[in-house]
Amino acid sequence: MRNGRITEIMYGRFDDGRTPHDERDVIRVDRGVLCPGLIDLHAHITLPADGSVEVPRVSPTLDGETRSGHEVLRAMARAGITTVRDCGGDADLIFRISARPRTDEARLITCGAPLTPIGGHGADFGAAVRDAPEIRATVARFAERGARFIKIMGSGGGSNGTHPSDPSFSAPLLREAVCAANHHGLLSTVHCLSAESMRLAAGAGTSMIEHAKFRTRAEDGTGFDPAVAELLAERGVDVTATMSVGAHVLAQPPEVSGEAGITWRRRHEQDMRDMSRLIEAGVSVLAGTDAGWRFTPFDALAGEVALLAECGMSRARAYAAATTEPARALGRAGDIGRLAEGTYADMVLYDDDPLNDLRVLHHPRLVFAGGMRIEL
Repeated sequence: MRNGRITEIMYGRFDDGRTPHDERDVIRVDRGVLCPGLIDLHAHITLPADGSVEVPRVSPTLDGETRSGHEVLRAMARAGITTVRDCGGDADLIFRISARPRTDEARLITCGAPLTPIGGHGADFGAAVRDAPEIRATVARFAERGARFIKIMGSGGGSNGTHPSDPSFSAPLLREAVCAANHHGLLSTVHCLSAESMRLAAGAGTSMIEHAKFRTRAEDGTGFDPAVAELLAERGVDVTATMSVGAHVLAQPPEVSGEAGITWRRRHEQDMRDMSRLIEAGVSVLAGTDAGWRFTPFDALAGEVALLAECGMSRARAYAAATTEPARALGRAGDIGRLAEGTYADMVLYDDDPLNDLRVLHHPRLVFAGGMRIEL
Protein backbone atom coordinates (compact mmCIF):
# COMPACT_ATOMS: atom_id res chain seq x y z
CA MET A 1 0.00 0.00 0.00
CA ARG A 2 1.27 3.47 -0.87
CA ASN A 3 -0.35 6.90 -0.44
CA GLY A 4 -3.56 5.29 0.74
CA ARG A 5 -3.90 3.11 -2.37
CA ILE A 6 -3.53 -0.62 -2.84
CA THR A 7 -0.28 -1.59 -4.56
CA GLU A 8 -0.56 -5.37 -4.37
CA ILE A 9 -2.96 -8.04 -3.12
CA MET A 10 -1.32 -11.26 -1.92
CA TYR A 11 -2.87 -14.54 -0.78
CA GLY A 12 -1.61 -17.34 1.43
CA ARG A 13 1.50 -17.39 3.64
CA PHE A 14 4.23 -14.89 2.87
CA ASP A 15 7.58 -16.05 4.18
CA ASP A 16 9.42 -15.82 0.86
CA GLY A 17 10.70 -12.27 1.22
CA ARG A 18 7.89 -10.59 -0.73
CA THR A 19 6.49 -8.76 2.31
CA PRO A 20 7.69 -5.12 2.36
CA HIS A 21 10.15 -4.18 5.11
CA ASP A 22 7.87 -1.43 6.39
CA GLU A 23 4.99 -3.29 8.03
CA ARG A 24 3.00 -0.05 8.15
CA ASP A 25 2.37 -0.53 4.44
CA VAL A 26 0.88 -4.00 4.93
CA ILE A 27 -2.62 -4.96 6.07
CA ARG A 28 -2.86 -8.63 7.08
CA VAL A 29 -6.16 -10.50 7.28
CA ASP A 30 -6.14 -13.97 8.84
CA ARG A 31 -9.87 -14.74 8.84
CA GLY A 32 -13.13 -13.25 7.61
CA VAL A 33 -14.01 -11.69 4.28
CA LEU A 34 -12.33 -8.44 3.21
CA CYS A 35 -14.61 -6.26 1.07
CA PRO A 36 -14.53 -2.75 -0.44
CA GLY A 37 -15.85 0.09 1.67
CA LEU A 38 -19.49 0.96 1.12
CA ILE A 39 -20.67 4.06 -0.75
CA ASP A 40 -23.75 5.98 0.38
CA LEU A 41 -24.86 7.97 -2.66
CA HIS A 42 -27.34 10.19 -0.84
CA ALA A 43 -26.85 11.69 2.61
CA HIS A 44 -27.13 15.05 4.32
CA ILE A 45 -24.36 15.10 6.90
CA THR A 46 -25.42 18.45 8.38
CA LEU A 47 -29.07 17.53 8.98
CA PRO A 48 -30.15 16.18 12.40
CA ALA A 49 -31.98 12.91 11.56
CA ASP A 50 -34.55 13.81 14.20
CA GLY A 51 -37.63 14.33 12.07
CA SER A 52 -37.06 18.03 11.38
CA VAL A 53 -38.14 19.30 7.98
CA GLU A 54 -37.50 23.02 7.86
CA VAL A 55 -33.78 23.42 8.58
CA PRO A 56 -32.54 27.00 8.95
CA ARG A 57 -29.17 28.12 7.69
CA VAL A 58 -26.38 27.87 10.25
CA SER A 59 -24.60 30.66 12.08
CA PRO A 60 -21.79 32.59 10.38
CA THR A 61 -19.09 31.12 12.68
CA LEU A 62 -19.87 27.50 11.67
CA ASP A 63 -17.42 26.10 14.24
CA GLY A 64 -19.75 23.80 16.16
CA GLU A 65 -21.59 22.74 13.04
CA THR A 66 -18.30 21.94 11.31
CA ARG A 67 -17.23 19.68 14.17
CA SER A 68 -20.63 17.97 14.07
CA GLY A 69 -20.25 17.28 10.34
CA HIS A 70 -16.88 15.62 10.89
CA GLU A 71 -18.37 13.55 13.71
CA VAL A 72 -21.04 12.30 11.30
CA LEU A 73 -18.40 11.33 8.74
CA ARG A 74 -16.48 9.43 11.42
CA ALA A 75 -19.65 7.61 12.47
CA MET A 76 -20.34 6.63 8.88
CA ALA A 77 -16.82 5.26 8.52
CA ARG A 78 -17.31 3.14 11.64
CA ALA A 79 -20.37 1.65 9.92
CA GLY A 80 -18.22 0.57 6.96
CA ILE A 81 -19.25 3.53 4.77
CA THR A 82 -15.99 4.92 3.42
CA THR A 83 -17.41 7.28 0.79
CA VAL A 84 -20.49 9.47 1.14
CA ARG A 85 -22.06 11.80 -1.39
CA ASP A 86 -23.66 14.70 0.45
CA CYS A 87 -26.71 15.85 -1.48
CA GLY A 88 -27.11 19.29 0.03
CA GLY A 89 -26.99 21.51 3.04
CA ASP A 90 -25.84 25.01 3.85
CA ALA A 91 -23.16 25.54 1.19
CA ASP A 92 -20.76 27.52 3.42
CA LEU A 93 -20.82 24.78 6.03
CA ILE A 94 -20.51 21.89 3.56
CA PHE A 95 -17.58 23.43 1.72
CA ARG A 96 -15.83 24.22 4.99
CA ILE A 97 -16.16 20.58 6.06
CA SER A 98 -15.00 19.23 2.69
CA ALA A 99 -11.97 21.55 2.68
CA ARG A 100 -10.66 19.89 5.85
CA PRO A 101 -10.77 16.13 5.20
CA ARG A 102 -9.58 13.86 8.00
CA THR A 103 -8.06 10.41 7.87
CA ASP A 104 -10.50 8.89 10.36
CA GLU A 105 -13.71 9.61 8.46
CA ALA A 106 -15.62 8.78 5.29
CA ARG A 107 -14.52 10.47 2.08
CA LEU A 108 -16.91 13.32 1.25
CA ILE A 109 -18.22 14.13 -2.22
CA THR A 110 -20.36 17.26 -2.16
CA CYS A 111 -22.56 19.51 -4.25
CA GLY A 112 -22.83 22.35 -1.73
CA ALA A 113 -26.52 23.31 -1.76
CA PRO A 114 -29.18 22.13 -4.22
CA LEU A 115 -30.40 24.47 -6.94
CA THR A 116 -34.08 25.20 -6.41
CA PRO A 117 -36.58 27.90 -7.38
CA ILE A 118 -37.37 30.77 -5.03
CA GLY A 119 -39.49 29.21 -2.29
CA GLY A 120 -38.78 25.72 -3.65
CA HIS A 121 -37.88 22.55 -1.80
CA GLY A 122 -34.62 23.14 0.09
CA ALA A 123 -34.60 26.91 -0.52
CA ASP A 124 -33.41 27.46 3.08
CA PHE A 125 -30.05 26.00 2.10
CA GLY A 126 -29.30 29.14 0.13
CA ALA A 127 -29.14 28.19 -3.57
CA ALA A 128 -32.55 29.42 -4.74
CA VAL A 129 -32.33 30.77 -8.28
CA ARG A 130 -34.69 32.82 -10.46
CA ASP A 131 -33.38 32.44 -14.00
CA ALA A 132 -30.65 31.13 -16.28
CA PRO A 133 -28.01 33.76 -15.33
CA GLU A 134 -28.46 32.94 -11.64
CA ILE A 135 -28.22 29.22 -12.39
CA ARG A 136 -24.95 29.69 -14.28
CA ALA A 137 -23.51 31.97 -11.61
CA THR A 138 -24.40 29.61 -8.77
CA VAL A 139 -22.98 26.57 -10.53
CA ALA A 140 -19.76 28.47 -11.32
CA ARG A 141 -19.43 29.58 -7.69
CA PHE A 142 -19.96 26.06 -6.36
CA ALA A 143 -17.51 24.59 -8.88
CA GLU A 144 -14.87 27.08 -7.76
CA ARG A 145 -15.45 26.19 -4.11
CA GLY A 146 -14.97 22.46 -4.68
CA ALA A 147 -18.31 20.96 -5.68
CA ARG A 148 -17.92 17.57 -7.33
CA PHE A 149 -21.46 17.45 -8.71
CA ILE A 150 -24.51 19.69 -8.97
CA LYS A 151 -27.85 18.75 -7.45
CA ILE A 152 -31.06 20.20 -8.86
CA MET A 153 -34.46 20.08 -7.22
CA GLY A 154 -36.63 18.82 -10.06
CA SER A 155 -39.80 18.65 -7.99
CA GLY A 156 -41.24 19.74 -4.68
CA GLY A 157 -40.61 17.68 -1.58
CA GLY A 158 -40.93 17.76 2.17
CA SER A 159 -40.37 21.50 2.57
CA ASN A 160 -43.48 23.40 3.59
CA GLY A 161 -45.22 25.08 0.66
CA THR A 162 -44.06 22.56 -1.95
CA HIS A 163 -45.66 19.36 -3.23
CA PRO A 164 -43.75 16.29 -4.45
CA SER A 165 -45.90 15.89 -7.54
CA ASP A 166 -45.12 19.38 -8.89
CA PRO A 167 -42.11 19.92 -11.17
CA SER A 168 -39.90 22.75 -9.90
CA PHE A 169 -38.22 24.07 -13.03
CA SER A 170 -39.36 24.52 -16.60
CA ALA A 171 -37.69 22.30 -19.19
CA PRO A 172 -35.42 25.13 -20.46
CA LEU A 173 -34.20 26.05 -16.96
CA LEU A 174 -33.64 22.43 -16.01
CA ARG A 175 -31.62 21.95 -19.18
CA GLU A 176 -29.69 25.13 -18.36
CA ALA A 177 -28.71 23.72 -14.96
CA VAL A 178 -27.54 20.40 -16.40
CA CYS A 179 -25.57 22.18 -19.13
CA ALA A 180 -23.98 24.52 -16.58
CA ALA A 181 -22.78 21.52 -14.60
CA ASN A 182 -21.42 19.90 -17.76
CA HIS A 183 -19.62 23.13 -18.64
CA HIS A 184 -17.61 22.87 -15.43
CA GLY A 185 -16.95 19.16 -15.88
CA LEU A 186 -19.39 18.19 -13.14
CA LEU A 187 -22.03 15.50 -13.03
CA SER A 188 -25.61 16.51 -12.28
CA THR A 189 -28.38 14.78 -10.40
CA VAL A 190 -32.03 15.75 -10.12
CA HIS A 191 -34.35 15.27 -7.15
CA CYS A 192 -37.55 13.82 -8.61
CA LEU A 193 -40.69 12.71 -6.80
CA SER A 194 -43.10 12.49 -9.74
CA ALA A 195 -43.29 10.96 -13.18
CA GLU A 196 -43.35 14.34 -14.92
CA SER A 197 -40.28 15.60 -13.05
CA MET A 198 -38.40 12.45 -14.08
CA ARG A 199 -39.46 12.90 -17.69
CA LEU A 200 -38.17 16.47 -17.62
CA ALA A 201 -34.90 15.46 -15.93
CA ALA A 202 -34.17 12.74 -18.48
CA GLY A 203 -34.99 15.16 -21.28
CA ALA A 204 -32.56 17.70 -19.80
CA GLY A 205 -29.75 15.16 -20.07
CA THR A 206 -28.97 14.38 -16.45
CA SER A 207 -27.18 11.13 -15.74
CA MET A 208 -28.77 10.55 -12.34
CA ILE A 209 -32.07 10.96 -10.50
CA GLU A 210 -32.62 10.98 -6.75
CA HIS A 211 -35.58 9.12 -5.17
CA ALA A 212 -37.54 8.38 -8.38
CA LYS A 213 -40.91 8.35 -6.63
CA PHE A 214 -44.23 8.53 -8.46
CA ARG A 215 -46.18 10.92 -6.26
CA THR A 216 -49.53 12.36 -7.32
CA ARG A 217 -51.87 14.89 -5.77
CA ALA A 218 -54.28 12.08 -4.96
CA GLU A 219 -51.56 10.04 -3.18
CA ASP A 220 -53.43 6.91 -4.22
CA GLY A 221 -50.51 4.85 -5.51
CA THR A 222 -51.51 5.13 -9.17
CA GLY A 223 -48.67 7.38 -10.29
CA PHE A 224 -46.31 4.78 -11.74
CA ASP A 225 -45.69 5.42 -15.43
CA PRO A 226 -44.16 2.52 -17.43
CA ALA A 227 -43.12 4.96 -20.15
CA VAL A 228 -40.94 6.85 -17.67
CA ALA A 229 -39.36 3.60 -16.49
CA GLU A 230 -38.64 2.70 -20.11
CA LEU A 231 -37.17 6.16 -20.74
CA LEU A 232 -34.80 5.92 -17.77
CA ALA A 233 -33.68 2.44 -18.79
CA GLU A 234 -33.12 3.42 -22.43
CA ARG A 235 -31.06 6.49 -21.54
CA GLY A 236 -29.05 4.76 -18.83
CA VAL A 237 -30.10 7.18 -16.09
CA ASP A 238 -29.02 5.97 -12.66
CA VAL A 239 -31.57 6.16 -9.84
CA THR A 240 -30.67 6.53 -6.15
CA ALA A 241 -33.44 4.72 -4.32
CA THR A 242 -33.49 6.22 -0.75
CA MET A 243 -36.01 3.66 0.46
CA SER A 244 -34.63 4.09 3.98
CA VAL A 245 -36.62 7.25 4.63
CA GLY A 246 -39.99 5.53 4.75
CA ALA A 247 -38.62 2.55 6.64
CA HIS A 248 -37.19 4.72 9.41
CA VAL A 249 -40.25 6.94 9.64
CA LEU A 250 -42.39 3.84 10.13
CA ALA A 251 -39.96 2.54 12.77
CA GLN A 252 -40.84 5.50 15.01
CA PRO A 253 -43.74 5.37 17.48
CA PRO A 254 -46.78 7.23 16.09
CA GLU A 255 -46.46 9.92 18.74
CA VAL A 256 -42.92 10.64 17.46
CA SER A 257 -43.43 10.29 13.71
CA GLY A 258 -46.60 12.39 13.75
CA GLU A 259 -47.87 13.54 10.37
CA ALA A 260 -44.88 11.98 8.61
CA GLY A 261 -45.87 8.59 10.01
CA ILE A 262 -49.39 8.96 8.68
CA THR A 263 -48.02 9.95 5.27
CA TRP A 264 -45.53 7.09 5.01
CA ARG A 265 -47.97 4.47 6.19
CA ARG A 266 -49.74 5.37 2.98
CA ARG A 267 -46.64 5.77 0.81
CA HIS A 268 -44.01 3.22 1.76
CA GLU A 269 -45.64 0.10 0.36
CA GLN A 270 -46.38 2.00 -2.86
CA ASP A 271 -42.77 3.19 -3.04
CA MET A 272 -41.44 -0.34 -2.59
CA ARG A 273 -43.76 -1.62 -5.32
CA ASP A 274 -42.80 1.17 -7.71
CA MET A 275 -39.08 0.63 -7.08
CA SER A 276 -39.56 -3.06 -7.85
CA ARG A 277 -41.16 -2.10 -11.15
CA LEU A 278 -38.25 0.20 -12.01
CA ILE A 279 -35.83 -2.64 -11.31
CA GLU A 280 -37.89 -5.03 -13.43
CA ALA A 281 -37.83 -2.46 -16.26
CA GLY A 282 -34.03 -2.54 -16.28
CA VAL A 283 -33.41 0.82 -14.61
CA SER A 284 -30.03 1.10 -12.88
CA VAL A 285 -30.98 1.50 -9.21
CA LEU A 286 -28.28 2.40 -6.69
CA ALA A 287 -28.09 2.60 -2.89
CA GLY A 288 -28.46 5.89 -1.07
CA THR A 289 -30.20 6.47 2.22
CA ASP A 290 -31.09 10.18 2.54
CA ALA A 291 -29.39 9.94 5.95
CA GLY A 292 -30.04 13.02 8.06
CA TRP A 293 -33.44 13.68 6.49
CA ARG A 294 -36.54 12.82 8.52
CA PHE A 295 -35.49 10.07 10.94
CA THR A 296 -32.90 8.39 8.72
CA PRO A 297 -29.72 7.59 10.70
CA PHE A 298 -26.24 7.90 9.28
CA ASP A 299 -25.56 4.16 9.46
CA ALA A 300 -28.66 3.24 7.42
CA LEU A 301 -26.87 1.96 4.31
CA ALA A 302 -26.83 -1.71 5.30
CA GLY A 303 -30.58 -1.53 5.73
CA GLU A 304 -30.94 0.23 2.37
CA VAL A 305 -29.15 -2.66 0.67
CA ALA A 306 -31.58 -5.09 2.33
CA LEU A 307 -34.53 -3.00 1.13
CA LEU A 308 -33.24 -3.20 -2.45
CA ALA A 309 -33.14 -6.96 -2.08
CA GLU A 310 -36.75 -6.84 -0.87
CA CYS A 311 -37.57 -4.92 -4.05
CA GLY A 312 -36.36 -7.84 -6.14
CA MET A 313 -32.61 -7.44 -6.52
CA SER A 314 -30.40 -10.45 -6.04
CA ARG A 315 -27.99 -10.25 -3.08
CA ALA A 316 -25.12 -9.71 -5.51
CA ARG A 317 -26.87 -6.89 -7.33
CA ALA A 318 -28.01 -5.21 -4.10
CA TYR A 319 -24.47 -5.35 -2.73
CA ALA A 320 -23.08 -3.97 -5.99
CA ALA A 321 -25.58 -1.09 -5.66
CA ALA A 322 -23.54 0.10 -2.67
CA THR A 323 -20.06 -0.62 -4.05
CA THR A 324 -19.10 -1.05 -7.70
CA GLU A 325 -22.18 0.55 -9.27
CA PRO A 326 -22.09 3.90 -7.45
CA ALA A 327 -18.36 4.09 -8.16
CA ARG A 328 -19.13 3.64 -11.83
CA ALA A 329 -21.93 6.22 -11.74
CA LEU A 330 -19.60 8.76 -10.11
CA GLY A 331 -16.84 8.14 -12.64
CA ARG A 332 -14.66 6.80 -9.81
CA ALA A 333 -14.41 3.10 -10.68
CA GLY A 334 -10.62 3.34 -10.58
CA ASP A 335 -10.66 4.79 -7.07
CA ILE A 336 -13.42 3.30 -4.95
CA GLY A 337 -16.02 0.54 -4.79
CA ARG A 338 -13.70 -2.44 -5.31
CA LEU A 339 -10.42 -3.90 -4.11
CA ALA A 340 -7.79 -3.84 -6.84
CA GLU A 341 -4.32 -2.52 -7.42
CA GLY A 342 -4.53 1.26 -7.68
CA THR A 343 -7.83 1.73 -5.84
CA TYR A 344 -8.01 3.43 -2.48
CA ALA A 345 -7.46 1.06 0.43
CA ASP A 346 -11.06 1.46 1.60
CA MET A 347 -11.77 -1.93 3.13
CA VAL A 348 -14.23 -3.56 5.49
CA LEU A 349 -13.72 -6.94 7.14
CA TYR A 350 -16.83 -9.04 7.82
CA ASP A 351 -17.22 -12.46 9.42
CA ASP A 352 -19.02 -13.77 6.32
CA ASP A 353 -19.39 -12.88 2.66
CA PRO A 354 -22.20 -10.32 2.08
CA LEU A 355 -23.13 -12.30 -1.02
CA ASN A 356 -24.09 -15.13 1.31
CA ASP A 357 -25.84 -13.00 3.91
CA LEU A 358 -26.45 -9.25 3.55
CA ARG A 359 -27.01 -8.98 7.29
CA VAL A 360 -23.25 -9.03 7.87
CA LEU A 361 -23.12 -5.46 6.49
CA HIS A 362 -24.52 -4.33 9.86
CA HIS A 363 -21.50 -5.78 11.69
CA PRO A 364 -18.09 -4.71 10.31
CA ARG A 365 -15.17 -6.18 12.27
CA LEU A 366 -12.51 -3.87 10.88
CA VAL A 367 -12.68 -0.77 8.69
CA PHE A 368 -9.89 0.96 6.78
CA ALA A 369 -10.33 4.27 4.97
CA GLY A 370 -7.50 5.11 2.62
CA GLY A 371 -5.44 2.49 4.46
CA MET A 372 -6.02 4.09 7.86
CA ARG A 373 -7.68 1.86 10.44
CA ILE A 374 -10.91 3.30 11.84
CA GLU A 375 -11.49 2.77 15.54
CA LEU A 376 -14.88 1.08 15.92
